[in-house]
Amino acid sequence: ALQRTAAGALQRTAAGAYRYNSAMRLFFGLPLEQQTCLDIDHWVTRSLPPMVHPVPLVNFHITLAFLGQVDPGRLEQLSASADDIRCPQFELTLNETGFWNKPGILWLGTSEIPPPLSTLSVSLKYLGNRLGFSAEKRRYQPHVTLARRCALPPPAAIEPPCFPATFDHFSLYESVTTRSGMRYDIVETWPLEQRNMDSETSNATRSDRPCRGNDGF
Repeated sequence: ALQRTAAGALQRTAAGAYRYNSAMRLFFGLPLEQQTCLDIDHWVTRSLPPMVHPVPLVNFHITLAFLGQVDPGRLEQLSASADDIRCPQFELTLNETGFWNKPGILWLGTSEIPPPLSTLSVSLKYLGNRLGFSAEKRRYQPHVTLARRCALPPPAAIEPPCFPATFDHFSLYESVTTRSGMRYDIVETWPLEQRNMDSETSNATRSDRPCRGNDGF
């Protein structure tokens, strides 16, 4: 049984129902493996100047789709809709940095977005819109946030980033504000479809297979 006792909704109980209390700020995202998070954190320490507001490595993730404030009573409906998402596993390499001036965010991204990742994000944004949740309208830029509220863009990294990552599941996260800062709790996780590694055709085209949701995505 999945349960959480912090403020906000409890996750699924043994009976499969949700118990809840207050509103939740939710988003879909991709967790990074622990070793990848450690490697990124070490690279930041070696290659970039100290940041005033760095993101702790436990918060490293790639956002897929924001949902905004969600009534916990709708978690079961949201979960059932996400159950219908189909997408193959995929790889990407985090190999470039970027900076957004207005929010002062330094991020780590990829020079080549795998087609399954783009379509998975579109599918989840469509799911959120269909259920009446808020969604970002800007172009999707998969990234790992490294620092926030930077007054100026940092200098180029001493050592270029290069972090291969493989993804075999996606998750629903809750943003939780604590005294020590923001925390991201995983509420639920869904597997991505395994690729047929014995098939030459599958290997040649695995990054081109579309994702689909319960409405054709």
